[in-house]
Amino acid sequence: MSLSGCRSFAGSNWKMLGLLLLGMSLTACRTEPGDGGDAGTQEDAGTQEDAGAEVDGGTEEDAGTQVDAGAVFSTVTQDARLLAVDVRQTFLISLRADGTYAQALPEGGAMRIADRAEAVHTTSDGSAALLWSQEVDGLRSVWLWRPGTSSAIPLTLRSRGAVVHDAALSYAAFLEEEGAGVTSLFVVRTATCRPGNCAPIRPVQVEGGAPELRAGGPTLLLVDGTKTWLVDAATGGVTNLGELPGKPFISPLGTRYGWSAEGKVLLFDTATGSLLWEQTWQNAKLPPWKLISTPIMMDEVHVLVNVEGRYSESQPPQVPLGHELHACTEQRCNEMTSASICWETRTGEQPVLFCRADPCPTVVCPPSTRFDSFRDASGVSIPRVPPSGLVLAPSYSGQAAILLGPTFTEDFAEEAALIQDPQPLNRLYLDWFQGGVQRWTLVQTGTSPAAPMVFVPGPRRLLYRQPVARNSKIEQHLWTWDREQVVDLGALDGVPVDQGTALVRDHPPALYLDMMKENGDGTASNSILRVRL
Repeated sequence: MSLSGCRSFAGSNWKMLGLLLLGMSLTACRTEPGDGGDAGTQEDAGTQEDAGAEVDGGTEEDAGTQVDAGAVFSTVTQDARLLAVDVRQTFLISLRADGTYAQALPEGGAMRIADRAEAVHTTSDGSAALLWSQEVDGLRSVWLWRPGTSSAIPLTLRSRGAVVHDAALSYAAFLEEEGAGVTSLFVVRTATCRPGNCAPIRPVQVEGGAPELRAGGPTLLLVDGTKTWLVDAATGGVTNLGELPGKPFISPLGTRYGWSAEGKVLLFDTATGSLLWEQTWQNAKLPPWKLISTPIMMDEVHVLVNVEGRYSESQPPQVPLGHELHACTEQRCNEMTSASICWETRTGEQPVLFCRADPCPTVVCPPSTRFDSFRDASGVSIPRVPPSGLVLAPSYSGQAAILLGPTFTEDFAEEAALIQDPQPLNRLYLDWFQGGVQRWTLVQTGTSPAAPMVFVPGPRRLLYRQPVARNSKIEQHLWTWDREQVVDLGALDGVPVDQGTALVRDHPPALYLDMMKENGDGTASNSILRVRL
């Protein structure tokens, strides 16, 4: 799943160099893997107006061919919304009006395993799934389910706040309020959890306050204001860190923890408690700035810090505060972006940092100074700019907009987006970038592509939906584009659910998709579709 919507891509993500490219044509600022001919050849896919695409970036043989893939769709289940499919595609978990259902893949029947769940985490080996419900009056339920069993094991009915776990689901942890002003941390060891015999341990009780729970691999971080505890989920061992001078954080694998205060970041080794490094993010030439969120670690090396403040002591109060993102390591702290506030999110099923540009404080802002961006665990913008400084991806006119996407490959080496650029002639096209260096363009001459738009494996292709006019009717088709040919996967029976789930799986390659269809009586029904890739 990609973040969609319409947002300005003012000039590119590369500030001053991007300004030099604003007056250049699109052809002048891209390299193509071919001779630049337009696409024209088609097979069994209707006219080019039907498909709405022509390809820039190759010969007719290698870039413009359209073919029909034949039947690749199958309905997995009816009257359900998609929650999860394990990586091995051995089971599917769905949501229905009366609860949460599980079924074996590819042909198993659905059975109710729990009340309605909000989210699911499955193990990579398909041995278990952790489910939790939405909060109702501040409380949520948590269940553990194993394939082959008829119902999920209830772990709690009154969890508060986040439900945390490690990737392998060796444990699940949550907070419960026990009496007036007392909150307890509970940890369930899943290996020994069985129906009727799944008692959690209670390593810590907190009196008063509003504790929060986070996880880093096998280590839990319990925070109540600045009071902090580290808990070993396997043993229940507790390390009381006491009152820390700043906001504590933990790395994804739990090998590092730290805090930031007074313009500095301190990072510690979790196993020994020893200080690894201390770095300063505060600019000595500016008045004191402050943290605006808890520092972020998306790997075991970089600490990302969002800060805000004034650029001078005399700055008028009506002038908005400045914002910066700093990435700190054992070497130094580096400013990665300014005029942006950043937070961790997900594209599809992988974590990424998203930075939202501040609103322009003046009537006119230079195009290179206000842009949203995606960033990796080191705070570096995606896609990366080559060391030579050659800017090829993306560089559009100042009024260009991303209408759909961007969507990324798992390693962030490639990305794609649907672009509308008024220069020249309000052109609409799909762009595929590789490593920030190479670019392929699929010009759209008919109806606009729509979600879902995802990269799919076996071999790598971009999949997207695009309406097709045939026999005086509008059909919703799925297409794939591999930079050489466009393939029509066929017409959908219904439309993908807006903001619905789209899960890509490999071995064998498949896409699982939430669908909705209007019935003859005016009602709508949901189903889950599997697309063979």
